Amino acid sequence: QYMQWGYWLEKDFLQGCHCSGQTNGGEVSFRGLWATGRLFGKNILFITLGVANGVFVDVHVDVKGLARSGESMWKADVIEGKGFWRSALGSEWIEASNVTFVRLKKS
Repeated sequence: QYMQWGYWLEKDFLQGCHCSGQTNGGEVSFRGLWATGRLFGKNILFITLGVANGVFVDVHVDVKGLARSGESMWKADVIEGKGFWRSALGSEWIEASNVTFVRLKKS
């Protein structure tokens, strides 16, 4: 459905998406559907991922050290990786230390 229309309406969310691990500064692993994102400066990517129906997590990625070619990062559908929970001023996010950008194949 996502590949056909560009959005998700099914009762069950995209298989394999999750956000699990420790909160309050602990390590987490995540895999989610890229909902939105923007580049801040040259090196920080702010991403919001859908990990379940109605459940979103914010992820901050330092892209300076990532191996990437051209626009492949921007063509990703799913982002997966590991990082640490962070919080400040009433906001929570994952500071990602390791990410993979995945482009889904049409079925």
